[in-house]
Amino acid sequence: CGDGRISAQIASRLPLGRVLGIDTSASMITHSNERHASKHSNLTFAIADAQALPEQYHEKFDTITSFYCLHWIENLEQTLHSMRKCLKPNGQLIFWVGGSGGMPVLTVLEKLLSNDKSDVKKYESPIWYRSTDEITAMAARCNLLVERCEQFSYAYAYPNIEALIQWVSALPYGHGLESTRRQEYIRTAVMQYVLGCPAHADGSITVHFPLIHFY
Repeated sequence: CGDGRISAQIASRLPLGRVLGIDTSASMITHSNERHASKHSNLTFAIADAQALPEQYHEKFDTITSFYCLHWIENLEQTLHSMRKCLKPNGQLIFWVGGSGGMPVLTVLEKLLSNDKSDVKKYESPIWYRSTDEITAMAARCNLLVERCEQFSYAYAYPNIEALIQWVSALPYGHGLESTRRQEYIRTAVMQYVLGCPAHADGSITVHFPLIHFY
């Protein structure tokens, strides 16, 4: 679900279907309802955890999908099992998830955060990258039939450095740090990334995401 934008796009393409977007964050559900639900009669949002979807959703969905989200969940296998239970017979699970290797700009940021001495806690990454083999094995243990699970590079162009900084700032990195210090690390990571991947003539910056497509 997140900000609800993709759920709304799906709803607009399924005028005869119904779409449910879920998120564990009450504020995101409120935002999505206010921004999108009123524009689509076939779209609803609800607070729910993909790792343990309630029984009321079991065998209710023809398709369950997720875009660039499941790598934030530590127990992916439990999540796949939970989603499988909510599919109708012959239903399909489709998702895109961060692949092994990670994003260079976030790799730089994680290195900076792990070397920070001001936080008494040992730094732990909030993201879990898996390989296609790992995901395929998890899916098989959840009795999911895998037709495709492959990694590719997805390129996205941010209009300028500040836009990239804003995007990284929205991710759950370094929230245990004082705000100004956290922003210094994020800006440093982005500037180091740009040194290796210079901006284009129009000022835009291309970032490559390793994505795994599963269905």
